[in-house]
Parts: sequence; structure tokens; C-alpha cells
Amino acid sequence: MNCFSDVPARLEDHRARWAWYELGSIILYVAAIGVSIAIALTNLRIGF
Repeated sequence: MNCFSDVPARLEDHRARWAWYELGSIILYVAAIGVSIAIALTNLRIGF
């Protein structure tokens, strides 16, 4: 019985970990977009 009660906790932990990975990847993605926009704006300013 102990094995069966152990499995859901492990699955929940795994899911929580994946949620953190997804959150981190979304933050990195947004940061990369922000940096690229900032570079584009500075390039436009230099161009003009």
C-alpha cells in the first residue's frame, strides 16, 4: 500500500518541477524579446 500512496506525491512533485521550468523558460523568452526590442530601438536611434 505504501508504494501506491508514494506514486501520486512523486507525480505532483514532477509536475511542480515542470511548472517551474515552464515559468523560467517563459521569463527567459520574454527577457530575450525585450533585449532584442531594446537593441532594435537603439539601432534605429543610431540610424536616425
